Amino acid sequence: KASVTDDRLPTGTWNEYSYSILADGLPAASFWDERRGPTGMAKNNFGQVMVTFPTVETPDKTIGMIAILPDQDGQHYDPDVITVQFNPYDDDYIFGLARLGNTIYGGGHDYWGYATLFELADDGSIVRRIRLSGLQQFDYLIGLVANPQNQRLYATTYSHHQVLEIDPASGNYSDVTEPSSGLLDGITVSADGNSVFVADYTANYIRGFDIASGASILTVNVTPPQGGKVDGLAIGQGSLANQLFVNCTKGEVMVVDLETEDYSTFSTAAADSGRGDFIMVDDDGSLLLTQTHRILRLTPPTSGSFGVVNGMICTRDDQTTTYSPINLGTVTEAVSAEAGTFDLRGISG
Repeated sequence: KASVTDDRLPTGTWNEYSYSILADGLPAASFWDERRGPTGMAKNNFGQVMVTFPTVETPDKTIGMIAILPDQDGQHYDPDVITVQFNPYDDDYIFGLARLGNTIYGGGHDYWGYATLFELADDGSIVRRIRLSGLQQFDYLIGLVANPQNQRLYATTYSHHQVLEIDPASGNYSDVTEPSSGLLDGITVSADGNSVFVADYTANYIRGFDIASGASILTVNVTPPQGGKVDGLAIGQGSLANQLFVNCTKGEVMVVDLETEDYSTFSTAAADSGRGDFIMVDDDGSLLLTQTHRILRLTPPTSGSFGVVNGMICTRDDQTTTYSPINLGTVTEAVSAEAGTFDLRGISG
């Protein structure tokens, strides 16, 4: 982990929180009027962090790619060492990532610029393309989040200005919300799966909606101190319950209290931090935040978490040093027999 005096880390008073760096030296490219590096993140079935790069400059052209990083702090990106899966077509771009059960999904657009949900293998290769018919060309998916409570995905799009609920099995989708005037970007769902929260990038609003009715439940105008725009979102649990953390485009991290609707600055950008983007909750309850050339890890106090930390069993055999996760399902009704059986023969550790 980086030391507390590391000038790559944000500044602020965090009490029992701690910042560290998962990886730095990450590639970036010009995107609109700014430099953009990594965006979406998700854990694969080998416990590695999959990271999307919508635009990366190569000697020949600008491409999109997915990098596979070990889930350990202190890395410096080396394209010759770290496994990278390049998108097989020039314009198959993926922005957000989400994991639903044991399946990884990416949101973006296909070769022709149409909104597409991508089913991905653990190495980042594309298994299946699910085009969302009915959306206009170049109205691609941006933010993506999984709701394990109803087995649906929720997405924001470039110009649709609504939150989509997607059934990944069929590719059918529906609008959860009424149209917004702003560009909706970062997205997350509440722990109970009943509410969805989005970052209105255009107007710097955090908006919340009841999933069942589509009714607005939160509208908070946030002003990051360094002039950033709101983007990636995550909600705390335990002692952090009802605290919505926001990754902003000038490197700020803001906190919105979902009960009082007040907001505050958690930390401000380090030198050369660049653009903040999406967020991922790691299995240990820490929070990964992308910036232009690095991915930060925010570890919460022991009494809090950014996600459920007891939903996974990790096993290994004596031949390897890597851990393979087995996701546990959620029991939704009373059972009198075994909830599940795990065959651990031949496994130690």
